[in-house]
Amino acid sequence: MKKMKIEFEVQGHSVKITLDGKGGAIETDLRDGRESADSERYDAAIDGIESLILAQACAGFDVKDPKYIEAVETALDAVAFYLT
Repeated sequence: MKKMKIEFEVQGHSVKITLDGKGGAIETDLRDGRESADSERYDAAIDGIESLILAQACAGFDVKDPKYIEAVETALDAVAFYLT
């Protein structure tokens, strides 16, 4: 499998995934970027969401499907509600 690039936006944030047949990488601008205990917890939760998105993309999920993006938005809303 040659490299495949997947790009989409979720809540105005960029998500870029590169798959190579053996795994992949994900790059987003979802993290808070500030240095505080609250930001560390928030960023850790975002890391988990990013890992799940990448794993599902590697497994063949259509991560650009509107229903999939809606589910990611729901997860992000929950993280923001509980950790900001």
